[in-house]
Amino acid sequence: MITPDLIQAFKDNVSEFYDISYESLHLLKEITEVKELKAGTILENVGDIPNSVYVIIDGYCRSYFVNEKGKEFTKAIYKPLDIFTSFNAIIKQIPADCYYATLTKCTVIVTNYNEYINLREQHPDILKFHFSYLENLIWNQHLLAQSVAISKMGKYQPILVLIIIYAMSAK
Repeated sequence: MITPDLIQAFKDNVSEFYDISYESLHLLKEITEVKELKAGTILENVGDIPNSVYVIIDGYCRSYFVNEKGKEFTKAIYKPLDIFTSFNAIIKQIPADCYYATLTKCTVIVTNYNEYINLREQHPDILKFHFSYLENLIWNQHLLAQSVAISKMGKYQPILVLIIIYAMSAK
């Protein structure tokens, strides 16, 4: 259930990108569904074109790759109040390049992307939030890519960068 306290916590979390109105948050609430998921639940598969955006209420999720030998490599870990999906795939409507799954038992808010886009087109503050969030996401990916590319610290440096970015996002 999406409670007023959860709406406030989400508003506080996203206000770093754009101070979205309570009216718009309530409109977003109308197009969402809360799901209780077991650990190991696959949310998106490689090759699928995603149609949902997720917000974690409780628990942890990850995105990951699997190499040809079946070994898994975690791309990112998502914590409560993080917003995630395969953004590149959902925006371009192309197949996802990695898996998205729950690491622990999770409660997630699931939003249909097409319904979200319709709201975004009708409400300027949702549109401003959307672009501010994507701008921040692109910037963080750019910083990560640059630090990995210019690294002279060896193979563990990218992990340090991920830890730093994760710590910064947890403020």
